[in-house]
Amino acid sequence: MTEPESDELPPPPGWRDDKLSELLGYARNNQFVIFAKKRAEYALLREIDSAFLTVGENLINPKNPLTANLFYRSHSAYRAACGTSMAGQAPETFVLLRSRLEYAAWALHLQEPGARSDLARPPSGRRRIARHEEGFFGHQHAERGGVR
Repeated sequence: MTEPESDELPPPPGWRDDKLSELLGYARNNQFVIFAKKRAEYALLREIDSAFLTVGENLINPKNPLTANLFYRSHSAYRAACGTSMAGQAPETFVLLRSRLEYAAWALHLQEPGARSDLARPPSGRRRIARHEEGFFGHQHAERGGVR
């Protein structure tokens, strides 16, 4: 694939001719305004992103690839939250930030037993992964009248 001549592409024909692309255009404009006028706030977002990048670049041969995947999902959710917050979409930002925290919490939960003895958690993250396997929670579902 060839690199574009510029980082900025012109809007395609028809952009802002409908309500969705119009809204997306306004959101993008808001991001530019925040970048230009709220430099200190943007610097904080960038600093957190840099911390994620540093960890990700040094995450080499993780013992559990699922925890690494959850880390990268957490970072992606953070970046999406930066985009929505800078676009002025505050309620939507909270949803993304919550998912970022959930990814991080599951990564901690799925660590090898004993890896973080200071955290109170069940003995194995395998319970979360196998929660849908046949018979894994079979008798509990039967006792509660649950459906398999």
